[in-house]
Amino acid sequence: MATPPKDEVFKVSSRPRELIFIIDSSGSMSGGSMAQAKKALIKALRRLEDTDRFNIIDFDDSFDPLFDSAMPAIERNISFANSFIKKITADGGTRMWSPISYALKSRDSNSKNYLRQIVFITDGQAGNESAIFNLSLIH
Repeated sequence: MATPPKDEVFKVSSRPRELIFIIDSSGSMSGGSMAQAKKALIKALRRLEDTDRFNIIDFDDSFDPLFDSAMPAIERNISFANSFIKKITADGGTRMWSPISYALKSRDSNSKNYLRQIVFITDGQAGNESAIFNLSLIH
């Protein structure tokens, strides 16, 4: 787990959030793992406030973002996200670097107004964990 240093963002705040969900849909996620991951993601979307923003990035050998950048957590976008989630199937390999890099770079001009959080949903371990954690320090 990687977390930012403790500071004012961890105090109770009404600051809206920008959540970027990265969901692993590689072959190892087939069956119960994929079902649980999808269920957790749908539940997480229900907890968003309409002042929050979100995006979903599905990955296996390649990655597919739901939106180009985070979008408001309004009913229309949540509904679109639920359809996106239902279509996710577990197959392919596990290439984590590109979707994480995309998530870290996907800020837009509005991102500075939000508490930005990246949530990584997977059942596996990355063989290159050090490189991935170093990537997060660069951005």
